[in-house]
Parts: sequence; C-alpha cells; structure tokens
Amino acid sequence: MERARGAFDPLTHLESLCGRAVGRDSTVKSYASLVEEYLPGMSRRPGAAEALAEAAGSGLVCALVSGSSRKWNGPLLRRFALEPFFTVMCTRDDVERSKPAPDLYLTALRRLGIAPSEAMAIEDAPNGAMAATEAGVRCIVIPNEMTKRLHFPDLPSVRKA
Repeated sequence: MERARGAFDPLTHLESLCGRAVGRDSTVKSYASLVEEYLPGMSRRPGAAEALAEAAGSGLVCALVSGSSRKWNGPLLRRFALEPFFTVMCTRDDVERSKPAPDLYLTALRRLGIAPSEAMAIEDAPNGAMAATEAGVRCIVIPNEMTKRLHFPDLPSVRKA
C-alpha cells in the first residue's frame, strides 16, 4: 500500500540517516520478526476494556480504525478479549492510503452507516488525529508511552486528554 502524501516513511528516514539505500525486503522481514517477538509482551491500556464495555452497554457501536495491519490488530484484540466490542475493524489493509489520509475513517463510517457528525474518534498519535479531522470526525487524543512526546498539531475538533 502507498503511504499518504506527507506520511512518515521509516524506511526512507532510515535511508536518509544511513546515506544509502537499505534492503527494504529484508528490513521489512526483520521488522515482522520483531513484531512477533514483541506482541506477547504487550499489555492492555488501563481502562480500555471497561470503557468499551460501557460504550457497548450504552448502545454505541465502535470501530477499530488502525494504520497498522490486520495481522497486528487481530491477535491483540483476541489476546485482550476486545474483539467483541468492535462492530467494524478497518486497517491499512483495507485502503489505498493509510493515516494521516482520511480513507480509514471514511471506510469505517461507510461500513457503520453513520455520518462524520455522529462519530467520535479516540486517537493516540498525530497521524490518527489528522485522519479523523480530515474525515470530519471529532477527536480526543490520549497519547500512549510511545506517542506522548510527539508533536500533535492544533487541529479543529481535537481535544487532547
């Protein structure tokens, strides 16, 4: 899949730091191997399951809108028993352009059959907040340990928690 214009491409960044081309296929395979090792050590964010259960109990429908792959998200959702809370899962595998392009959010809205004004996004990274905003969805940003030091641009309809 092609990255959205302006999206961070870690391999291009690595090449600029090295001053030369890197073996993209071998780097991607090495990364995939590290992901397989990393997944078992991941923990669920405190309060996530409770918030999702409360949303479901209130009759809200939830969609997982992730710039990561289905291969990454599926095992995590199953491991943390969160899969039943999501009516829809949209990942980078479902669109031509991933975050910060709005395509993932627009796909989720279409699958849920709702308008952007009827939705709210909870994001943890700048690209996600930009994607939600571009799709016309209000957004609350709750950074995680990896994203809390990133620059979050001032965007309309975004509140940082």
